[in-house]
Order: sequence, then C-alpha cells, then structure tokens
Amino acid sequence: MPPSWSFSTTSFFETEMQRLHGKSVKLSEMHTVYWEYVEKARGYIAKRGCQPFSTGSESDAVTLIWKQYGAVPATAYSGLPPGVDKYDDEPLCAEMASYLEWAKNNDYWDEATLISQIRAILDRTLGPPPAAFDYEGRRYTPQRFLAEVVRLPLDDYVQLMSTLSLPFYTWGKYDVPDNWRPTKDYYNVPLDDFYTCITRATSRGYTVAIGGDVSEPGLYGFED
Repeated sequence: MPPSWSFSTTSFFETEMQRLHGKSVKLSEMHTVYWEYVEKARGYIAKRGCQPFSTGSESDAVTLIWKQYGAVPATAYSGLPPGVDKYDDEPLCAEMASYLEWAKNNDYWDEATLISQIRAILDRTLGPPPAAFDYEGRRYTPQRFLAEVVRLPLDDYVQLMSTLSLPFYTWGKYDVPDNWRPTKDYYNVPLDDFYTCITRATSRGYTVAIGGDVSEPGLYGFED
C-alpha cells in the first residue's frame, strides 16, 4: 500500500496553498517519505531498537520533515523506480527493518554507518532526493522552495484528538505506534467538539486532514 499518511497530508497542504496563494502546485509526497524513513531509522538507532520501525506515520511528520529537509514539487522527485507506476513502501520498509534488526541482534549501533546503509536502500528503491532542481524557470533547493513557493504558516496548524485516556482541553500524546517520535502536540477535546471542528471548518471553505485506522480486525483498507 502507498504511504497514505504522506499523501493525505500533502493533499491538505496543496489545498492550503490554493486557498492562501491561489496557486495549484503538485508536491512530492515521496520526498517526505524518504526523509521520514531516515529519521525513523535514526530514532530506532538512538533508542537501541526500542521503537517501532514499520510503515506508517502521522500528519505532523510532514511539517516536521519539511522544516528539516524542505519540500519539492512532484516534477522534481517522483519516488518511483523506472517502469513502476504504483506506490508500495511495504517491501522497502521490510528490507530496512530487516537490516536494523540485524544491527540490534548484533548490538551494532554506529549511526553514521547504519544511516548510510538505510539511505543506500532508499536511493536504490526511491531514488536519491535532489539537492537542487529547476521549477518554473528558477533554481531551488528544497528549503528555498518551501520558503518561497510553498509559503505556508506551518506552526499555525493544530492537531486534535478525542480520547478518554487524557483530560479534555489539554495537550498530549496520541499513543499509537505510528506516532513513533512520539510527539505530544495533540489537543484533546470531547468527541462532539472534535466533530464540530470538522463540520465548521469544511462549511467555511477550509479542509481538514484526518488520520483514520483501517488495520482493525475485520477491516480491509482497499474495500472498507
């Protein structure tokens, strides 16, 4: 399956660019996925394997990766090998997870070497991300493209959740494996408020990005 967390959140930000700037830009989802895997591997190494390394992430990973590595248009980085027209990062993730498991089993934690090998796997499968590229007649780095073309107030976006495990109207951690870092920047509200935020936003011309789980027993993502 494709890395839906990146595709859905990137689509949200593309809509925000349209709303704020009137500019339609197709962004590269896989540029974010590439660097998210690098950072996930770095976290796995730092925690000596006591962290999930699997497919999946959360919406805030997009903004965190953009702030660190910038963003690029889809024309600059597709993340598809030659002759492939569908995204599926599960085999890629399985290969990297197997390599990191070997490191754990052998108590080998040299970060520079391990990250270099993770990037070699990513480069072979997705292709190396561009250090610079041309877009509409100008030369950009990913960071310059983020600042001058994307131009979104990334710190203004808020993540909501509704759970009984934390007090309402407080910030906390969304406690699921996909929130591997884990960030604690989720504002917990009652379910009625959660739903009202969605309906009020969409009725006023805004969009929302929703993280949904299709991995429960009895659910099949492609059909359900």
